[in-house]
Amino acid sequence: MKKAIGTVVLIAFALAGCSTVSEKTTPGGLCTGTKRPYQVNGAWYNPQEHYEYKETGVASWYGPRFHGRPKSCGEIFNMHGMSAAHKTLPIPSVVRVTNVQNGKSVNLLVDDRGPFVGDRIIDLSKGAAAYLGFCSQGLGKVEVECLPEESKAFAKFVAQYGRYGRDPNGRSWEVIFRQQFNQNDSVPHPKSLKYTKSYHSQKSQKWPRIMPKKQQPFQSPLAKPIPVVKHSSKARKGTASEEKIDQEIEAFLNETRSYLKRKQV
Repeated sequence: MKKAIGTVVLIAFALAGCSTVSEKTTPGGLCTGTKRPYQVNGAWYNPQEHYEYKETGVASWYGPRFHGRPKSCGEIFNMHGMSAAHKTLPIPSVVRVTNVQNGKSVNLLVDDRGPFVGDRIIDLSKGAAAYLGFCSQGLGKVEVECLPEESKAFAKFVAQYGRYGRDPNGRSWEVIFRQQFNQNDSVPHPKSLKYTKSYHSQKSQKWPRIMPKKQQPFQSPLAKPIPVVKHSSKARKGTASEEKIDQEIEAFLNETRSYLKRKQV
């Protein structure tokens, strides 16, 4: 009888464990391209299929170089916003990032891949790093904990808009997260990217559209070469009419000189 009860208990624990794992599985049809193993700088990374994650380590931030460019999920990166990048967490995920030095924390949406430098565990947007207080240092020691319930709720919400979760009203994932899933967090909403041009659109435009003419760097004008007039041999010798005039002038001068000499005598 005791053996039977023990067997039932073990089966119950096994089923509970299976149900727990299934709850942490991300929606399979959302951003499938970010779930495949990938290679960066010779190293392979295998994205995990659940939200169970907690780690303490070094965090960095990224900004102007990637501002206005698409992220791994297809969203346009806003360096002034509040988002994060992770190498293996499911996209999208919600994480709680805490600055170990000052105790400040914030909930962030993971919608990009990185960082791929050294032993850094997470890459934050410039706005998030400034909020946590380590933007000027460049690096900071943080504790990162994934929030399974918040992650599942957000992923389920954006999945209703299709494979890439595009909101028909044009809202980005970050704006949706701040407006509908993180209302209790006293974090300012990200600045709009309405007037921000992407890197690709800037690259295709001509110089004056990227930088106004008044702001272009000064360029000293090139000195114009002095024109060289080539004279033909005929022009140097002179024409027949010019030679006749020269002879008449010379004769007149000779006569004038003779007259002056006679006058002196």
